[in-house]
Amino acid sequence: MLKTCIKSIRNHVDESVEIIVIDNGGKGLGFEMPCSKGDPSWGFAHSCNVGARLAGDNDLIFLNDDTEALNDFVAPMRHLAGGDIGIVGALLTYPNGTIQHAGSRYNKGNPDHPGKGRTLDAYPDALLTREVEGVTFACAYVTRECWDDIGGLDEKSFPFGYSDIDFCMKASANNWATYYCAEARLTHIEHFTQRKYLSEIRPKSDKAIRNLRKRWGNCE
Repeated sequence: MLKTCIKSIRNHVDESVEIIVIDNGGKGLGFEMPCSKGDPSWGFAHSCNVGARLAGDNDLIFLNDDTEALNDFVAPMRHLAGGDIGIVGALLTYPNGTIQHAGSRYNKGNPDHPGKGRTLDAYPDALLTREVEGVTFACAYVTRECWDDIGGLDEKSFPFGYSDIDFCMKASANNWATYYCAEARLTHIEHFTQRKYLSEIRPKSDKAIRNLRKRWGNCE
């Protein structure tokens, strides 16, 4: 899956874009990279923070390994980012073409993806580049200025889930805008890598949503 992801990037994206792989499964994939060595506490937020440090002063794109680029998604995201636009997300579709992500929202303590599971024809907003409340870091462009201002992802409160929602909420509170870019397109299987560990991750994810609601309020 990682090979498919990287190959799709190289097929569509300018070769000058640096790819940093974080092996949070600790398997050792045959080339030098940060590796958790099977540490169960090494979650998504920590992986992103490690990768961001390795990227120096550059802008960042966070990307899950269960994605596949359908076009040069970097160029339109990079073009959109800048000024007060600190975060840009992409259109992610399932392999059958239905929507997985076209912008997200906090929704009074119940984060969700409007349009999820629908076709593009049935959810016209998916074809519209626009400001949104949040985006998934399964694919997100973050300017270095915004990243440094917010201080990265909160891996203590959100090691397994919702750190991206928290980051977007913090960014908004600090006057950064988050945009969804309809021109950037990838497929996303969702939870493929973690599928066999979901029973272990679920309690940690439940704790994370409680932390999110405590910080930002909920529907009660």
